[in-house]
Amino acid sequence: MIYELKKGDLSVRVKDVGAELLSIRRGGCEFLWQGDPAYWAERAPVLFPICGRLFGGRYTYRKTAYEMPIHGFARFRAFRPSELRDDEITMILESDSETRGCYPFDFRLSITYRLTERALEVTSRVENTGTETLPFAFGAHPGFRVPLAAGKDFSDYSLVFPAAANLRLLEFTDTCFDTGKRAPYPLESGNRLPLRHSLFDVDALFFEGCGGAATLCSEKSGCRLSVRFPDFPYLGIWHAPRTNAPYLCIEPWAGLPSMNGRIDDLAKKNAMFRLAPNHAETLFYAIEPVADRQKSDLI
Repeated sequence: MIYELKKGDLSVRVKDVGAELLSIRRGGCEFLWQGDPAYWAERAPVLFPICGRLFGGRYTYRKTAYEMPIHGFARFRAFRPSELRDDEITMILESDSETRGCYPFDFRLSITYRLTERALEVTSRVENTGTETLPFAFGAHPGFRVPLAAGKDFSDYSLVFPAAANLRLLEFTDTCFDTGKRAPYPLESGNRLPLRHSLFDVDALFFEGCGGAATLCSEKSGCRLSVRFPDFPYLGIWHAPRTNAPYLCIEPWAGLPSMNGRIDDLAKKNAMFRLAPNHAETLFYAIEPVADRQKSDLI
């Protein structure tokens, strides 16, 4: 099932499987990557209850071993809609016997997509409906078309961060596991990261210290978009490695892959929330697409 939200000239489509965004349109422009198996077939998967890879594809909990795919299982599960309005929808996923087979916890994950005049606001809420501590991570993985305007090139675009940003690169192995090492990542003019396909010759780049926002823009085009992620400590950027893929994923994460060489005990895994019974955690991010001749408060 696909649901469409509209407010003014901004429209969004989202599907029930994975609560995945399918489209973000404004001013006649499609901003969201539309998927292409030649590069990457997905568009904007939801990452829960882990972000990234588990070493060996598995973890242990209370001496029992479990397997889980990269980025968890939420992207494969059907969410049920709630509170559907013209400009807002909440999608809900709850634990069941199938999820407990790979993740032995009770939870409710609610994702609310809400349109304002300027932006798509996404509020995700994880509730612990069980009787023991709930370990989880959560991330967003939206891909955006680059270039955003016809006749432009991927290398015409940059990511611009707030002036207060102090980026540090999270050093991962070539197989995308965390080494625990962090290194300063200098930007042009103090806040600009020019895009080039070779950035992704190995895989993604992940940063901390981003200042809670990033803007995808080009001096050659008025089409741009900004992502605000005040509740997420990490930001990843990615496209299919060693390709000229015409998209960029801008990924706010509250979680990290396993440490290299370590089969995780989930009760102790790095960069996880640990939520007490009957408590909830809420995370917010927003996407503001700006078409030519439109004004933005975020640039």
